[in-house]
Amino acid sequence: MAQKVEATAGVVPAPVENPNLKRAGAIMDKFISLANDKDPARWQQVAQQSRGEFNVTVFKNTERPFCLRLEATLESTPEEAFDLLSDPDARPTWDDVTNECGILEHVQPACRVMYMRTKAIFPTAARDVLVFGSARRMVEAGPRTYIYAISGYGDSHPKYTARKGDVRMELHVGGQIVSPDPAGREGFCRVVQIMDGDLKGWLPASVVSLVTTQAMPAAMGKVNSILRKKTEKLTESALIKFVEDELKKAGTVAPVALKPTAHAEAAPAATPSPAAPVSTLPAAPTPQIADVKTTPTALDAILNAVLGPLSIDPKPVRAAILLVHRSLSATQPWFVTIIVLMYAIRANRRKAVAA
Repeated sequence: MAQKVEATAGVVPAPVENPNLKRAGAIMDKFISLANDKDPARWQQVAQQSRGEFNVTVFKNTERPFCLRLEATLESTPEEAFDLLSDPDARPTWDDVTNECGILEHVQPACRVMYMRTKAIFPTAARDVLVFGSARRMVEAGPRTYIYAISGYGDSHPKYTARKGDVRMELHVGGQIVSPDPAGREGFCRVVQIMDGDLKGWLPASVVSLVTTQAMPAAMGKVNSILRKKTEKLTESALIKFVEDELKKAGTVAPVALKPTAHAEAAPAATPSPAAPVSTLPAAPTPQIADVKTTPTALDAILNAVLGPLSIDPKPVRAAILLVHRSLSATQPWFVTIIVLMYAIRANRRKAVAA
């Protein structure tokens, strides 16, 4: 709640700085600092995809364990793209890694507490996180440039109950800046996303690679497909209008440290270092998480070790395990996996005895 200011006769009270807005401003400053950092020595390109006018590139920070930067050109107005990307309820519709996402509490003025829960990507557990954040119009960068920045909220919230077995990840800072197309084309926009955190728990390199090289570009491809289908191209952000109305009602001071970002000035994208391996994705239909699991993972090593000495072809067993795991990933995937393996070994032994 904003503090009340007693006015003296003939004196107009000055707006009061709200602690929630101060916290939101600090998060935005941190986000902008990472967004403005385009040093090629610190950002290694790990994925790139283009299809028509749409393109997306993912970079990994070489100095931070799990810090990713995504740059994309979308076939949409900045306002349409910003509202979709900043809507937690809509996230599961375009991000195959996200299982649940939503708003837990509106914190006055114009801030909110949210939760996000990822899917369990074999062979890892699902992750969840509570975040705090807000959105603003970046006037210094242009009237149609918007920022949405979030960071970790804390360990608990009265309206959220963590699922048993989930791993609580940390988010140092995340979000996006959406601005008009640097080339000045109407109906296009530029997106810079940052995710800097710690996924915690055991996480094989294959899963990290899946998220960075396939899941993130695929998600942005879905976003572009959703936006292209919209017949009415809005030029006013519903979220920004809500935020600015709330600030006016509260009579508070918005964060003053918002600085223009380099990408809003159409700076060239960072390029990978010469030794950096680049994974270029084909301009094909957007892959689903269930599809990309067919790449070699820790499961292959387990099956080869267990079934190899028994002269059992691991391919059909692997296919059966993944099919059952995808169907029951929300319940007990490891239990099902063990049962399938035991059944395969038992069936082979019976076959050997019969022979």
